[in-house]
Amino acid sequence: MSLSKESIDEFKVIYKNKFKKELSDAEASEAANNLIGLFKILYDCEVRDLQRKHRLKKEPEGFRLDGEYTCSICHRQVAKSESWYDKWGIKCPLCQKAVKEGSVPPFICKDRNSWYAMWELDKKFKIKHPTARKLVRQGKLRLICF
Repeated sequence: MSLSKESIDEFKVIYKNKFKKELSDAEASEAANNLIGLFKILYDCEVRDLQRKHRLKKEPEGFRLDGEYTCSICHRQVAKSESWYDKWGIKCPLCQKAVKEGSVPPFICKDRNSWYAMWELDKKFKIKHPTARKLVRQGKLRLICF
């Protein structure tokens, strides 16, 4: 989709007011088209997300997705037709099973800051793997296994 001359001129005025820098016609055209492209991607993602949420009304337990996705818990690349989508998001089969069985609380699918991977304990808190295991045995640290 190509923008009109008026739209590009309007973009140049907005850009100059915001950043106090004059753009050439070519720079303004490229920047405006890039901005339109970004919003098209964002819009398409939102439409896809709304379609999935609408489908969840018909299939409240969730459903398999076509295409390759990344698990929201373990961040593993999930092959076609293996990814699972429910009200908590996209998961690999192993993480879906762990959530379903209750060994992993489902809220961690949406809140990445609610838990730490073993490597993060070392990097952020200088807690080595054996020490973390000891803290788990002592009940001072909770380990989520799946």
